[in-house]
Amino acid sequence: MDHRNKITLEKMIGEADFIAVSIKDIDVESFTSDEIIKRAVTMSLINIGELTNALTEEFRTETPNIKWNLLRRTRDKVAHHYIDLDPRITWQTVTESVPELRNQLIELTKS
Repeated sequence: MDHRNKITLEKMIGEADFIAVSIKDIDVESFTSDEIIKRAVTMSLINIGELTNALTEEFRTETPNIKWNLLRRTRDKVAHHYIDLDPRITWQTVTESVPELRNQLIELTKS
């Protein structure tokens, strides 16, 4: 793996870690009612999606098990349609999909 891709993956892992720390001691009700945490977490989702663009096309092609296009589409949805986001779906994303993605990214950095 080239240095650029590795650094980008590490930044993505950092965003996933930020999300995990931000929601560590709260439940879905607390999340949906806390505008500061919602905004912070959604900014990290935007950052994860944006960082996929910094990965080389070759790398993304070689790692089809990660849905890179879905990450970019999620970024677009969060960035451009923030007002319409259902906070419960965002909660589901950050509690289920993001931890899974984090684990996949960690595995990639080991190779």
